[in-house]
Amino acid sequence: MLVDYVANRVYKDIFELERDNNWKVLILDSMTTKILSQSTKMSGLLKEKIVIIEDLNKKRRPMPELDAIYFITPTRMSLNLVVDDFVEKDQYKSKRVFVKNHPFDQLGIHLYLTDRLPDDLFSFLAASRASKKISALREIDVAFMPFESRVFLLDEPRFYKRIIEDSYRQRKLERLAEQLNTIAIALGGDFDMFYQSQISNCVDLASLTRKKLNQNGRLSSTIGDMIIVDRSYDPFAPLLHELTYQAMTYDVLRADGDIVKIDNRDLLLDETEDKTWASLRHLHMADVMKKLANEYEDLMAKQKGLNKTDGTTKSLAELMRRLPHFQRQIQELERHISISEELDKNYDTWIDDLCDVEQDLACDSIEKPIKAIIPWILNKTLSDEMKMRLILLLCHNKKGLEEEKLVQLLKNSGIKEDQWKVVKNMRYFNATVVENDLPVIMKMPKRKQNEEDLKFTDSRYVSRITDLIHYNHANELDDRIFTKIPSVKPKISSIKSGTQKRKTIVFILGGVAPSEMRAAFELSNNTFKPSASWFSSKNNCTFTYDVYIGSSHIAMPHTQLNPSLILRTLRVQVLEDTE
Repeated sequence: MLVDYVANRVYKDIFELERDNNWKVLILDSMTTKILSQSTKMSGLLKEKIVIIEDLNKKRRPMPELDAIYFITPTRMSLNLVVDDFVEKDQYKSKRVFVKNHPFDQLGIHLYLTDRLPDDLFSFLAASRASKKISALREIDVAFMPFESRVFLLDEPRFYKRIIEDSYRQRKLERLAEQLNTIAIALGGDFDMFYQSQISNCVDLASLTRKKLNQNGRLSSTIGDMIIVDRSYDPFAPLLHELTYQAMTYDVLRADGDIVKIDNRDLLLDETEDKTWASLRHLHMADVMKKLANEYEDLMAKQKGLNKTDGTTKSLAELMRRLPHFQRQIQELERHISISEELDKNYDTWIDDLCDVEQDLACDSIEKPIKAIIPWILNKTLSDEMKMRLILLLCHNKKGLEEEKLVQLLKNSGIKEDQWKVVKNMRYFNATVVENDLPVIMKMPKRKQNEEDLKFTDSRYVSRITDLIHYNHANELDDRIFTKIPSVKPKISSIKSGTQKRKTIVFILGGVAPSEMRAAFELSNNTFKPSASWFSSKNNCTFTYDVYIGSSHIAMPHTQLNPSLILRTLRVQVLEDTE
């Protein structure tokens, strides 16, 4: 899927064209570093004669003896740094010569861009001294980080701040639209567009993306839907304690991308190489602990049986052949046992009770929500972050608190006064903190919970994004909440006939929560029969899904409550009351 696609494009469009006997230096910016780290391995780069990888953003020593491959994003910042490499002396080899049978006429600097180079930046590059050193310029249409096979990331948490600051907004939205265009290319077609029409950032991004898709001649048919929604559509999801393996690893252990640090060791969480991670990451921790114990016992029993040989050359050869495989499996399981033990060590026993309160607030299943959180916010052992999460969940549950009541809760909680603004300024994520402070964000009705949602009482809440995907597949999105801009290209016949799954892209402005990432996998791996209680009877049929979800970053409490991301201005387009 997305990871495989990016790996194939990088190798086909860059490294296959660069194959010769010369050792090379590969220069990456921050985004392309993330792209390559998620899709390629160092051993593969060595095979392509890459002797060193350099960070474009750092000062580098000159290497005029090495050919240079730049793989960067087409932004002013990255191109400025490329130009700076050749202002006075050449940073890398740049002699222009003809080489027989080489894919490029001249061997100079080879510049690869993630996507389309804007006209103004092309002119800037052409006017620079570096242009005389560039002998190859290609756009490979991969402007996203394939975080997982169904999850993509486009930037970083600061992005959300930038899109609502006037000086950056238009430029950032245009950049986003270009990146979403490359997602459509990766999935092989055009998409009907749905956007949350109450939020002007969603309105403008959808319009820009629709324009990019219409202009893209490579997208000949329509293969599904793209839904653009703001984080305010479900403010609960990033704040709840999600007790699945992946969510706890990111929340409790503060995993950085696909790396988690245990006892000063960096452990890689890779769905393509680590089958244990791929199979367990979306399970509740109670199930994970049982499965890890059972799998480890089974594996040790198999290894014990394998070690029994009859002494013949044949049996010894079979033992030697199979032992490395068992050792890899054992190491993999031991790695996850270490992570689960670390989670258990950092997981206080009272978290279960706290999770029940959070779930009651999110599911609106508690009569006196303020009374329920008082013991927790008065608890001196509870961190400020935990208390802020609870107070915000209460605000979302009550659709805002009176200003005086909110201030009183903050005072009683013992949260440092300079942190109060973190709670109050969540309004800039379009989340109602003080009652009547913002227009009410319109949402599709929350579906009634099914029995499968209630296996664990501490994980009852089902994200609104999950419901949104269901509504979209049933063609029951409320057009007062979500506006459609149809694709101008014909729908692919196999989707019309039902022989191919209709693809759905969900892009969330403001971060994607682990529970929403999990929804993309669970929906895509199962056939779903909607309940007649929340769909009209005409749509009570069996659905199959092919869902991809993305955002600028993964929305975890410590990122959403980061003071450096607190915003200053707000753009909300208010719909008139039609009732």
